[in-house]
Amino acid sequence: KILNDQYIDLISGAAREVIGQYVTVEFKFIDTLKQARGEPEKPKIEFFKNSVVNTSLTFDNFIVGKCDIEAQQAAIYIAANPGKSFNPLFIHSNSGLGKTHLLQAIVNYIQEKDPQKHALYITSNDFIEEFIQFATGETNSSKLKEYIYSFDALLIDDIQFIGGKKQTEQFLFEIFNTMLMHGKQVVITSDKHPSELKNFDERMKSRFGQGLTQSISNPDTETCVKILKSKINAGPLDINCIKPEVLEFIAEKFSKNIRNIDEALNKLVWYTT
Repeated sequence: KILNDQYIDLISGAAREVIGQYVTVEFKFIDTLKQARGEPEKPKIEFFKNSVVNTSLTFDNFIVGKCDIEAQQAAIYIAANPGKSFNPLFIHSNSGLGKTHLLQAIVNYIQEKDPQKHALYITSNDFIEEFIQFATGETNSSKLKEYIYSFDALLIDDIQFIGGKKQTEQFLFEIFNTMLMHGKQVVITSDKHPSELKNFDERMKSRFGQGLTQSISNPDTETCVKILKSKINAGPLDINCIKPEVLEFIAEKFSKNIRNIDEALNKLVWYTT
């Protein structure tokens, strides 16, 4: 604004001298230029301000084994072709087996591959809190819906916690249907298969299972060892200083939950430093 109001004549004169012909100079905000070119703006953060995506969680550092290869391949396909098919993608497993990693890897892939596409990652608790705070009035409810609709993909972690909250579930149902209707990708994770979710309406469970459902099982010892090696290489320990038997022992004892492997590894680091 200052350039246009106070310095435009001076700058225009200098430009004419350099170019050698009459020109008109005008300064515009970059958002105005994007709109003129038809480029979509990145949605302003109006809601879900506490929702954070870890940019280090990618497909490259997701350890693949027999337990999760199908879920990983489905996630990669969805990230490369959001909204094209297999919509929604529903991933279920016990806690701590990599569902959140896959969701955030999808977000990071979508936004890195095409900066004009935007994905919203939230937990079910984020969704519940935002609904309680903002969706009680008709105006705020519409604003929250429009904000979500502005994204090309919606990813909700741990959907099971919404079960039994009827008003929140109805609100989700409306958003879910609209996103699918407009070709927007939806990805959901849960601790159970859609048919086994408790306190959800049958129509909601039916919607969850209408796309592609993939499960992640407990990792075998070989996969756990690969996970351990990956985590050790990313930390302060020298992998060559740890005997293979130690890695196999940890893998066998803590294979039911990756977070338990993290805990065991942290203790190992503590005792060796």
